[in-house]
Amino acid sequence: MRNDISEGFTQFTKALFAAHNMVLKHGDLVTGKYQQTSARWRILGNIEPCPLTVSQIAKLTGYTRQSIQRLADALVDEGLATYESALDRRTKNLCITEKGKEVLEKLAEYENEWVARITQTLSVEELTNLTRALEKVRAVLAEDYAYRRQRQKEETKEMSYVQEYTCPDYRCE
Repeated sequence: MRNDISEGFTQFTKALFAAHNMVLKHGDLVTGKYQQTSARWRILGNIEPCPLTVSQIAKLTGYTRQSIQRLADALVDEGLATYESALDRRTKNLCITEKGKEVLEKLAEYENEWVARITQTLSVEELTNLTRALEKVRAVLAEDYAYRRQRQKEETKEMSYVQEYTCPDYRCE
């Protein structure tokens, strides 16, 4: 039987997913005007301050490395980004171009209008409090993820040890 805390957290995650979905839909609506997507917008926004590798962008965004690679290649093909050598010669940094900065600037203008409309309903103080709460939730979830991941690795090692020494095939003869 679920308790009130479990039910509250379930409602929170549903609301969070719904809000995330709306942000992405809105982003796609806005970026579509410039033949972009919200995913590409996120990549451009992440590489604007400094060049990053595909793996670094994947870690920041939560997308798979393969998805970021595909999106990065498209941004390069469109002249919005370029690849440059990184310190590690096995990788390349994705760098924003002037054309990419221009697209981000146009999107920022629209984002300012969007924020102005949203803050007619949500105050800056409410947004700040929501941000702090979400950062706290993210930190707790990250800590729990690391704990569970470590436990999973330990359990997998134990299982492989048991299988290795109790399996009926030729390796155990």
